[in-house]
This record gives sequence, structure tokens and C-alpha cells, in this order.
Amino acid sequence: MSPLPRVLRLAALLFLVGLTTSRLALVVHELGGHAAPVLALGGHVTSVHFFLFAGGYVTYDRVQPLALDERLLVSLGGIALELMAGAALLAITRMRAVKRRPIARVATLGAGTVLLLHALFYLSSSAYHGYGDGYTLRHWLGDRRLWLVVPVAVVAVVAGFACARTLVGELSAWMTGSGRAARVGWILLAVGLAGGAHAALTFGELGLRANRTYAGVMKREDTRIADRALQRYILLQRARGAEPDAATVRARQRVLRAEYREPPVGLLIAIAIGLACLLGAAVARPRDGAADEVPRWRRLLRPAVVAALAVALVGVVSLL
Repeated sequence: MSPLPRVLRLAALLFLVGLTTSRLALVVHELGGHAAPVLALGGHVTSVHFFLFAGGYVTYDRVQPLALDERLLVSLGGIALELMAGAALLAITRMRAVKRRPIARVATLGAGTVLLLHALFYLSSSAYHGYGDGYTLRHWLGDRRLWLVVPVAVVAVVAGFACARTLVGELSAWMTGSGRAARVGWILLAVGLAGGAHAALTFGELGLRANRTYAGVMKREDTRIADRALQRYILLQRARGAEPDAATVRARQRVLRAEYREPPVGLLIAIAIGLACLLGAAVARPRDGAADEVPRWRRLLRPAVVAALAVALVGVVSLL
């Protein structure tokens, strides 16, 4: 019997778990990690913007500007909540009641893995490159930021190996009728299909619903520096009575961005985590007592309903 139907069902389950996790994490990250600290510090939230399948942001204001420690609390609150939630979910997977429910165990393992690895990667990458939640942290640490980035990246790599080994060990028993190497390969294919579907929704929505504020928040610091240099160049040319045309501006922008570009530390961290996950998957062993078959399509109805409700929650909160 071809394993393809099982691979597709597994990919569907992993996609639903990932979608539910990312949507609930977005709400908790932004409202619990950013908005709640702002309110606790006497400020008020002026707007909430969520993408249905991508990220989001909140804007806020306070009469007195936030001090450095307050800005760090607000900017890093979301990552802290993700780390705590990821660790809690991975701990829950050890409970006997969860072990008896194959879909629940895979869901908690998958969600915990996604949250933990995303938080560790986001913390290390954004702190180095100065985008998103790591913007304030990068400016506070300056040239010392590698003292934070490297240890966090190492923890992320170790966590990637351990989580992948555990998750693939759980799923190996589901892919019956194949050798160990083949089972791992089919599982990785299912993970790739699920991740690809999620990425298509994410980047597709970002392309259709371009948002300048979100793009600015996620812009790296080296790009910001290059763009400020470009603006100075344009103003200088105008002061000399020579308005640069669009082609000249684009060419100058390419030169400046190449000049100020930092080493691709974030990309290297992502590759290292990915390789660690592959190694963890390669050495995984089926867990004793794990389910011996991927759940049938009808068993995926409940995860599908939960995922739809999570997406709906994001849409509703964004409209408030």
C-alpha cells in the first residue's frame, strides 16, 4: 500500500496544528506580551493590526515616554510568553492522559516545538539585526549583542535537535510498512508540505495586504542605516540643484545597502537550527506505545474546526 495517503493526512494534521499554534500565539504574543505591559505601565493601546496568516503589531502611547527598562519589558514580553508556553506544552506531553491521545500528543509536541524554536530564533536573530521585538535590545547591547545572540542560538540548535528527535520518534510509528530511513523521509515530506502551505498563506497575504508600518517594524537596522544614507544623498543632490531620477536612486540604494549589509547571522542561525532538526529526525526512534497509524480524515475534523476558530479569533481581535 502506498504511504502517500498517510503522508497527506499527516501533512494536513501538522498544517492544522501549525496554523492553530501560530494564530493563538499571535494573539497572546501581541496582546499579552506587548499590550498588557503597556497598560500596566500607564499607557494605552492605540491600534491593533493582525494579519490572518502572517504576523501583526500593536501601537501604543503614553504621556511620559517609556524608560529603557520599560521599553525592554514591552518589546520582549511576547518572546517571553512564547518561551514559557512552549516549555509548558512540551512538559504537558509527558502527562499520561496526553500520551494516550495520539492527536493531542502530536499537537502539544508540535505546538511546543514551534513556539520554543520560533521564540529562540526570533530573539537571537532580531537582537542581532535590530528588527521587530529585538530592535530595542540591539540598540541597548550595541557591539555586545553577540554575548546574547550566540548562547541563545546554541540553545535553539540544541532544542531543535531534541524536539525533532522527540516529535519524529512519536510520528515514526504512524508511518507503518516502511524502513526507518523511509519513515523519516515520509515524515519530513509531510512537515515540508505543511510548512509550505503555511508559508504560502503567510507570504501570499503579505503580498496582497502590504502594510508599511509592519514592513517598517520588520526592517533590519542595516537596511535602515542604508536608507537614511540614501535620504541624505537625495537631499544633497537637491541642494546642488540636481534632482536624481528614479533609476539613479535605485542604483544608489543598491550600492548603499550592499555597503552597510551586516553578516547574515539570522540566516546562519536558521540553517543551524534546520540542520539540528534534521539530525534529530535522523536519530529518532519510535516511541513505545505510540499510535500505529495516522488518524483517518474524519479524525482531523476537530483540529480543522479549532484551526478555523483560531483564524476567526485573529480576525475578530483585529477588528476591535
